[in-house]
Amino acid sequence: PTGKKVGEWPGIATALEFTPDGLLLACGSDGGAVNVRSTLDSQVVLQFVEGALPITGLGFGRNYRRSSGEQPALAGAADKWLLAVGSKGGGLSVWDLRSPTPTRMNRFYGSEHAVYGAAFSPDGTLLASCGRNYPFVWDVATGRPQLRVVDKDGGFRLRTHGVAFTTDGRHLAFGSPTLEGYGGLGVYRLNQDRGVSSYRGVTGVIEKTWLSPSGKWVAALAQNW
Repeated sequence: PTGKKVGEWPGIATALEFTPDGLLLACGSDGGAVNVRSTLDSQVVLQFVEGALPITGLGFGRNYRRSSGEQPALAGAADKWLLAVGSKGGGLSVWDLRSPTPTRMNRFYGSEHAVYGAAFSPDGTLLASCGRNYPFVWDVATGRPQLRVVDKDGGFRLRTHGVAFTTDGRHLAFGSPTLEGYGGLGVYRLNQDRGVSSYRGVTGVIEKTWLSPSGKWVAALAQNW
């Protein structure tokens, strides 16, 4: 294979992430800023500041939020994406990239130290994060933790740098360097059918719900959609 440089920009890049379709590139800085560029013309599509600490992890996910009276229809290049942003101090947020100004949907509290990796489930409603100590699985709409990932002994790797969902959302992989003989790659199966099921994605107050006669479908009407 061969390679050709198609773009170059000044500054320090502490985290990088492409959208799944390859049309956008997000770049985090050591000052807490995030730029999203088009890979077609190299122009900055949008930019925002997450905080004062270096950005250490980025992850794009499908924007499952539907248009309502408060949200414009999808029009901009980044409108169909959510962006998870992790920082050195353990901060984690999800940003809605709809035009004209990106907005922070939620902050996710509970991570220790830096957040090195973030990955959305295929439908965009779950977010997995990793870094120092325990990884988490979060509900994107509410910001609440759904699962703290632990091994059989109740602990986890000291440092985890990578996280990824399978395309069906049923398995989750974590990768880490080997420290003190402990580390490597681990794959976990998510059991969505056990216990009380949470139906994610609705962001407003739910006014009404309907259950189909077969019991296989449920519909909800929220105040904002």
